[in-house]
Amino acid sequence: MVGYYLGISGAAEVHGSVLKLLMWILIVAHVGAVAVHQFYWKTGILKRMTTG
Repeated sequence: MVGYYLGISGAAEVHGSVLKLLMWILIVAHVGAVAVHQFYWKTGILKRMTTG
């Protein structure tokens, strides 16, 4: 919003590149953690996350 309303292109570039990459890394890490819990440690976390 700062980049759009105030015309600060640096803020828009940080959001569009660095934070976008960080968000994808966090998503992949969480999916990987669920896979490790489900298939390696066999904790049943995926069932608990989906059905309660």
